[in-house]
Amino acid sequence: MNTNPREKWPTPEQIAILRDSMVRLIPACEDVSDNFYRKLFESHPQLRPLFAEDMEPQKEKLILMLATAIDLLGDREGFEEACAEHGRRHVKYGALPAHYPIVAQLTLSEIGGAADPPLSLDEQEAWTLLLDLVVSHMLNGIPSASNDLPQG
Repeated sequence: MNTNPREKWPTPEQIAILRDSMVRLIPACEDVSDNFYRKLFESHPQLRPLFAEDMEPQKEKLILMLATAIDLLGDREGFEEACAEHGRRHVKYGALPAHYPIVAQLTLSEIGGAADPPLSLDEQEAWTLLLDLVVSHMLNGIPSASNDLPQG
C-alpha cells in the first residue's frame, strides 16, 4: 500500500466504476463484512481485542465507510479530512500503522470474492486505488505514523 498522501486521484471514470461496483455489492454486503472480520481475526488474532464483543455495529460501519469513501471522492478535501479524522479516532482504539495495509488488502480480497459478476481488472484497479487512498489519508491523520512504517 502506498502511504504518500499525494498519490494519484481516481479519474471520473474510476469513480463511476467504484459507484457501480458498490451498487452491485449491496446484496453481498453482509457476507463481505462477516467474512472480512472472520478472516481478519483468524489470520491476526491479536487484533480481536481492539473490537467490541458485539461485532454487528462494526460490520455495518465497514460497509458504511466504504460507501462514504466512494461518495466523498468528488470532494477531495472532504475525503482527506474524513480519512484523517478516521485515522486519529482509530489510534484511540489501539490501531497501529502496520494494521492498515492488512485491513485494506483483506477488504479488497473480500470485495473481489463477493462481486457477482467478479470484479473486472478496471474495477480491481479502482478499488485498489480507493483503498490505498483511504489508508494513506488515515495514516496522514496520525502524527507519527510515517515514523512507524517500514521503509521500502
